[in-house]
Amino acid sequence: MEPAIDKSPRAKVLVADDDPVTRRLAALLLERMGYAVDTVGDGTSAVTVVVRERYDVVLLDCEMPVVDGYAAAAEIRRLEAAGRRTPIVAVTASVQQADVERALAAGMDAHVGKPIDRDALARTLAGLLRHEEPVPDHRADHGTAGAVIDPDTVDELRRIDRDGSIHQLLAMFLRDTDTQLARMDAALAAGDCAEISAAAHKLTGSAGFFGALRVAHLAHEIDVAARMQDPPSAAAVAELRAAVDEATRALAEELHPPS
Repeated sequence: MEPAIDKSPRAKVLVADDDPVTRRLAALLLERMGYAVDTVGDGTSAVTVVVRERYDVVLLDCEMPVVDGYAAAAEIRRLEAAGRRTPIVAVTASVQQADVERALAAGMDAHVGKPIDRDALARTLAGLLRHEEPVPDHRADHGTAGAVIDPDTVDELRRIDRDGSIHQLLAMFLRDTDTQLARMDAALAAGDCAEISAAAHKLTGSAGFFGALRVAHLAHEIDVAARMQDPPSAAAVAELRAAVDEATRALAEELHPPS
C-alpha cells in the first residue's frame, strides 16, 4: 500500500515527522519561505516516497518510532539510484557534536535543532541547494528556567498563519501535552525511564515549536536525566505541569482566534 502524503504540485521539500503538530508547523514555515512541501508521518513512508519521487531536500525527524531518521536516511542512501543523492537534513532536539556525527554517519548532509530556528533552516537549505558546506546548528538551548514563552516565536507563528490553522494546531498541541504528561505519570509509577524519556522528548520538541520556553527547558532536563536512568522526582513533574498550565494561558492569550 502506498503511503499517504500531503501533496503539493510544486513539491521540493519532504518533511518526515511523527508528530502531526510539529509536522504541520514545519510545513507552514517552509511554505512561507517559498518552498512547496509534502509531509509524511513515519520513516518507512519517507523512504518509500523519496525513492519514488524526486525532492530537492528531505527533512527527517531523528526520533520517529519504529524507523527513526537515522535508519531512514541510511535506507534512502542504500536504495538511491546511481548518481543521485537527495540532500537530507537531520532534525532533532539533540544538537551536540555527537548527534551531528551520528547524522553524518547515517548519510545525512546537515543537521538542524528542534525547535527549528527559521534563519538556521533557511541558511541550511540555501546552502544545500547551492551545494555549499552546511554550517552545523549547535544550539543547545531548550528554553530558560525563567521565560514562559518566546515572543519572537509567537510573532513567527502569527506570520505563517495564513488560514487560521495555528489555532487548531495550538488546540492539538495542548491536547497532546496532556497526553504526554499522563504518559509520564504512568511511566514514573512503573519506573520506566525509557518511556519517561520518550514523553519528555516529544514534549520538548512540540513546546519549542510554540515558543513555550520553560516547558521545553524542564521537559529537556527530564529527558536527559531519564536517558541516564535517573527518573524525575514527583516535584519535577509537578513543576513541569505548572509550567504547562502557565504556558497554556500565555499562548491562548497571545494566539487567540481573531474576532
